[in-house]
Amino acid sequence: MKKYLYFLAGTLIFCFSTCNLFAEDLKLSGSLDVGYYSRYVCSGVTLYNDHVFQQSIGVRIEPLGLYTRIWSSYSPKGGFNSDFGDEIDYIIGIYRIFKGVGIDISYSFYNMFNVENTAGDLHALVLRLDLLEVFSIKPYIRLEENIPVDRNILEGGFIYELGIKYDINLLKFNVSIKGHDGAYRARPELVSSTELAISSNFKIKKVNISPTINLQKRLGYKVRNGGIAEDKIWYGINFSIPF
Repeated sequence: MKKYLYFLAGTLIFCFSTCNLFAEDLKLSGSLDVGYYSRYVCSGVTLYNDHVFQQSIGVRIEPLGLYTRIWSSYSPKGGFNSDFGDEIDYIIGIYRIFKGVGIDISYSFYNMFNVENTAGDLHALVLRLDLLEVFSIKPYIRLEENIPVDRNILEGGFIYELGIKYDINLLKFNVSIKGHDGAYRARPELVSSTELAISSNFKIKKVNISPTINLQKRLGYKVRNGGIAEDKIWYGINFSIPF
């Protein structure tokens, strides 16, 4: 528990040292997002192997970089609160740029199936670093520590992701590798999977539209042998309305 307290203390120190909390020209902005996806895959794990609707609403305070968001997933096939396609997440964080490096620190509460019961849910501490761009290639690192409410129901664990982003005209490419320390009672895998995401973004009036296709290749153990990733292809589209 001490390391989590250190994480929160470090976040507060980072916030106070890089933000002018008494800035006069604070700006509040946000967005409402609605998306459809053929599968729900997260951190290499196939949480739900059928189509889902995923929506969120969030606000951001600039120039502080503070943000909060409520995100949810709904599986129409089984109905709400019937399977692991249903989830509600509550997120709060701060994003700052320090010497050209984007630093995103956040806390999330994952209210998973059953959503009316918090016993099988997770707390998550997330650190993402958007590193310096090199030849139009944008590398990043994402680290996530999942802390279970009840380890006997759902085990947590440490998950990491290394990736690069590259844009070619209207197409956006994201290539990443993922690994974990034995999360969700799986066998530890230095590298569990790799993923290629190809997306685009265009606007119709005030609505931002982002179609995407994702291809994931398992590099670790098979699921039946204790791994967490499978070979998967999925697609989706997201509609975002800023306000």
